[in-house]
Amino acid sequence: MGDRTGKIRLWVADFRERRMGAEELQLRLESLSQNNDQGEHVSHLIYDAVCDIEQIRNTQGGKRQHGAVSARLEELLIALKTEQKAVVKADRREDAQFRKIALIAGGILLLALLITGLWLIVKDGHDDAIEQVIAERGGKVVRVEEASDKESPLERKKFNVVYRIEYEQDGRMHVAWYRGMNRLGGREPSSNTLPEQWLFEQ
Repeated sequence: MGDRTGKIRLWVADFRERRMGAEELQLRLESLSQNNDQGEHVSHLIYDAVCDIEQIRNTQGGKRQHGAVSARLEELLIALKTEQKAVVKADRREDAQFRKIALIAGGILLLALLITGLWLIVKDGHDDAIEQVIAERGGKVVRVEEASDKESPLERKKFNVVYRIEYEQDGRMHVAWYRGMNRLGGREPSSNTLPEQWLFEQ
């Protein structure tokens, strides 16, 4: 819109200095009104001015015509300036809304990364504990997987996790179960957490 308004200001200046006639000015404005790149409403404002200028040319002459066209052009420039302010205000509102959404999305992503990172730390702690206990029994861990409530022989609560462990000892495969405490829920047993427990199948 700024480029279009700038052109019109130059044309208005040329018209006022009588370097451009009303007819040429009208033709230029009419051509500009057919360009919708900067908004249909702006094109309508310009087209309305073109129609008014044509009417002035058909009904008035001389200095009176020049003054009337100048006044109508001034109204057009004011209308375009008002429209431009409205567009800028709308753009700022959209930018603020976008920044708000981006901030919320960034916060959610950061929280998700934080939770994921903490969970990985917890899981690494469980893995280390499993490796240590099995090694102390003279075994070697082969496979560890998180067990569902349905398959687990150990009870668990909200901040517990139960693992099914396959390990090799003396050339034979064995199965053990380990209930770990999710440290995100605290380091001590509570109403939401049961203490650590091992179960070795015979």
